[in-house]
Amino acid sequence: MSGRNPFSGAVVGNLSPAVAEELGLDDPMQKGVVVFDTEPGSPAASLNLRSGDILRSLGAEPVESVDQLQQILNRPTNRWTFRLLRGGREFSMTLGG
Repeated sequence: MSGRNPFSGAVVGNLSPAVAEELGLDDPMQKGVVVFDTEPGSPAASLNLRSGDILRSLGAEPVESVDQLQQILNRPTNRWTFRLLRGGREFSMTLGG
């Protein structure tokens, strides 16, 4: 991802059944965007995003694909609220104000 957003520097992809199986997820049909890597020193790395994190929503919208994520990130905002799944646990974070 690139641009002025918290996910800049994250290498992401669509969550597919094959990726879900590789990650050992219980539901291989779930949708979302998975983090594969982060660039050192990037905003994504400073958020401690990790390989295998699954972005579930951004703002009030569920995130089901990289294209959808990019569309949401292109909207002007000064506040980012997102939920992610890590190791079977869901986390929520808000940045900005």
